Amino acid sequence: MPADLLCIDWLFRPKTIITADAIGGQRKADTYVYMYTVGESDNRGYKGSAHGSELKYCFDVLHHYSNQLSQSCIDTNKKWATMMSDVWAKFAHDGNPNYAGLPDWHPYTKENGELVEFGGNKPTLRHNHDRKLEEIINRHCFKQLDEFNKRQK
Repeated sequence: MPADLLCIDWLFRPKTIITADAIGGQRKADTYVYMYTVGESDNRGYKGSAHGSELKYCFDVLHHYSNQLSQSCIDTNKKWATMMSDVWAKFAHDGNPNYAGLPDWHPYTKENGELVEFGGNKPTLRHNHDRKLEEIINRHCFKQLDEFNKRQK
């Protein structure tokens, strides 16, 4: 959708794909990729999800953010905090994040481009869903930046 161009993570997502492609299926430990899109409402009226904002869900500490998040956001997203903290604990314990309530999440490879999106009404399995768009971003933004940085050395 055209609106995706305005909302896409231009900073972290392209390099995440490049890194996951390089290591997925290449190491002893499996690689799992996720994307966090749980919407939040803070007390200033901001709605969305920023880089790192999933951490309060992964550790199930939404209640510590009552001075920043609206109470309706905390109440609405408690299910995400419970689920995501269970998933992270399972992954830390045995290296596999699959947990009740998740789709069957397979290790990432360049070919399958698999990730679980935490957002919307439930976790959703995606396969290379934004690869073409990220290739365009990488070609027009990051490669030029990489070339610029090389010239500066």
